[in-house]
Amino acid sequence: EASPGAATSFGLARDGNLAGYGYAVEHGGFIAPLAAYEPADQLPILRMCAEWLFDHGVATGSIWVLSHNATIMTALLAAGWRINGWSFLLASEPFGKFDRYHPAGGMLL
Repeated sequence: EASPGAATSFGLARDGNLAGYGYAVEHGGFIAPLAAYEPADQLPILRMCAEWLFDHGVATGSIWVLSHNATIMTALLAAGWRINGWSFLLASEPFGKFDRYHPAGGMLL
């Protein structure tokens, strides 16, 4: 049985290459970070994380997603997740490809 602080990581491989990765933390049901080379590849990684949390008895989860990430936002909202809080990411110049990445907390600030 997993401890309250159990965490795991997942990788998505294609043709022997890493296509993306994600992490899930049992305590608080937190998923972060999650990244993929192709935006659509985030979805199977998100499913892996969510199924792992479900298998560990986690009924409520959380994930920080930037609004630029339509792939993840659309999937979560369609699955019944709701926006319960927000934060801000400020930059003086464009950076990052947030359509295929969501960070863990404010690590980019």
